[in-house]
Amino acid sequence: MLIPRALPPKVLIPKVLVGPLIAPEQIGTWLCHPQIRALADPRVFNPPLAWRGLVNHTKPETLPWQPYTYGESLKDILAKFARGDDWQPEVILWWGFGYTVLPADLFEAPCPVVLIASDWQSCRSELWAWREGFDLILGDQALVDQFQARGFERCQWWPSYGFSPAQFYPDPQTEKGPENPPSKDWDLTYIGSLNPDTHPERLRLLSQLAPLGSDYRICLRDQVYGAEYLQLLQRSRVVFNHSLRGEMNLRAYQAPAAGALLLQEADNLEIQRFLEPGRECLLYHPNSVLADVSAILARSDLACLAKAGQSAIQAHSYERQFETLLADLPDQLARYQRNKNPVFTSARVFQRHRLRQALHPALTAGKSDWLKAAFLPLPAHTLSEHQRPEHTLSAQVQACLSLSLSPTPQPGSGVKWQALQAAVDKAPEDPLLSHDLAWGAYLAGKSYAEINHCADQALAQLAALHTDWESPEMLQVLPWVGAASFQLAWDAVCFQADPAQMRSLLGWNLWRLKAEVAWSERRLPATFEALEQALLYSGPPTLWLPLAQTAAALGLTETCRQALNTHLGIYPLDRKSTQWGLQWALALGKREMAKLLLAQLEQLNQILATSEAEHLALATLKQAL
Repeated sequence: MLIPRALPPKVLIPKVLVGPLIAPEQIGTWLCHPQIRALADPRVFNPPLAWRGLVNHTKPETLPWQPYTYGESLKDILAKFARGDDWQPEVILWWGFGYTVLPADLFEAPCPVVLIASDWQSCRSELWAWREGFDLILGDQALVDQFQARGFERCQWWPSYGFSPAQFYPDPQTEKGPENPPSKDWDLTYIGSLNPDTHPERLRLLSQLAPLGSDYRICLRDQVYGAEYLQLLQRSRVVFNHSLRGEMNLRAYQAPAAGALLLQEADNLEIQRFLEPGRECLLYHPNSVLADVSAILARSDLACLAKAGQSAIQAHSYERQFETLLADLPDQLARYQRNKNPVFTSARVFQRHRLRQALHPALTAGKSDWLKAAFLPLPAHTLSEHQRPEHTLSAQVQACLSLSLSPTPQPGSGVKWQALQAAVDKAPEDPLLSHDLAWGAYLAGKSYAEINHCADQALAQLAALHTDWESPEMLQVLPWVGAASFQLAWDAVCFQADPAQMRSLLGWNLWRLKAEVAWSERRLPATFEALEQALLYSGPPTLWLPLAQTAAALGLTETCRQALNTHLGIYPLDRKSTQWGLQWALALGKREMAKLLLAQLEQLNQILATSEAEHLALATLKQAL
């Protein structure tokens, strides 16, 4: 049975409603405290692959928490916990913003509402729009710095990550380790996302470590989960880490807890709150990463440093982080209280922001019903007068969602596109709707001529906009699926509220659409022209490879070479593109270029997981050279 830890005698624990939690480890044994009630995220009961093996093996339905259904009202949530003992919270800790749907009546709560804003990087602009609804927002240092710089003081630092020692990482001072601890058969390991859209700087740094593969055992892996993930950490002397937001991320806890030495970027905003550099972890400088890591791997004291880090990190488990929060919460809430005025000015604006807030978790899970649930009509008494919705989910939004979640045109796609057309007819000067109509035509499987007509109209509308154009309230634009780099860039310009950057990014995305449609029809000159036009705008650096491939098909050798080099400079771990370039160079008899690309491939194969097929393909290309 779980037994909750005890706070110091003078600390009074308020009645806390916390969640939705994705794992009981997030608050540890506090889950069983009589003053605490918890909500379970619906994904707990059918976890994605990345969660399996990293959460408690106990059946979630047996734990003392209540499942949360997206779209459920706070009134109904509180009714669950009031049964039997008339329990009502004195504070609500709402955990997460971009991966869970807020109850529509959350800000009608009879007590303070605190948001724990973890993983906010893809929804920062929307979080800013909702900020006034919370008494306090807790986040990492980057979020605090950005919000306070814009005048919002009710944003304070708290680490929402940690580790679970009871299940994965026994305390070396109190618990006996395995009789035969894993051998340290990797000198340097990185385990985590290698997605170039979300982590371009991380991939740039990792690629610079490739030359070390000839002298050291280097292991770069993604999509490693559960027991395999833990074992890989335990078998590593040093674990390389690079955070997304300068935060103390999960790996920064788990690597030292597993007995590896943590190697963190020197400009991390939080590491020194947890581990002492030079004694419990080591730092590298992004501008000299190869030299720094090479010198570190040659040191003889790595095992001692790793042991010190393992001991120090024990103070920062999930449970102890939550304990600190409980102790600090009364003082924090005494200093900060939300404005009781409405968060949004009208029901229409409120409804649109509910859509945007609910959009990210719905798309992440690929479940349109999660988004629709957020717009179910609520009883009138659950919302104040200004918040009562004038309508449910609009036909325009339903159309966008349906088109986004379908990988190919489906029966009824034409009807959805007509709904977008109707929205444009009602607001013909809205550049975002015109942009969406063009992308909607593509997603609905319209003809080449129709798609281009819509895209050209949208581009003309952008060109005619006044320089002081203010974006409308509906800021989410298509495509919603399969365009991570674009959506991240779009969220950033929305947060900055920069109309010029918004216009530029929309122009980039419309020319990208024209290029994609032309390529699908093998209209190579039109593809090339559209890509060149897109690159004149400010957008993600994802179009250099398509430009190289189009130039190759057109016989534009020098343009292809330059575009390929630019792409590989931005995405140096892109093994498929390197292999494509090698094949292209061999076909044209460009032996010197082929030799350079072959050397890059050989280095990548030394540090990345490589299948037999990939080894065979490289051997074949090497033989051809």
